[in-house]
Amino acid sequence: MRLSGLCTLLEMRGKYLLLLPSSDMRGQKALEVNQSFAFLWRTLEGKEFSPADVAAALQQEYGLDPEDAAREAGQVIALWEKRQLTEE
Repeated sequence: MRLSGLCTLLEMRGKYLLLLPSSDMRGQKALEVNQSFAFLWRTLEGKEFSPADVAAALQQEYGLDPEDAAREAGQVIALWEKRQLTEE
């Protein structure tokens, strides 16, 4: 799985915005995201990854135990898939 190449992450005044293509093709929509979302996006952008890769990144950055990291990774990936932010 990969993150969508159609999205762009920006940092503006300490806030993170993910620019998404608009469904009506009239530009882009902006989604405000938190720091952990931004960390994962930057870590995984342009790379093939698995749920285990997401969990490992969370463990390394935030010191989560393996079980919590795996659960969080599953939730993040489910959110990305729901918002169509991933590609096969």
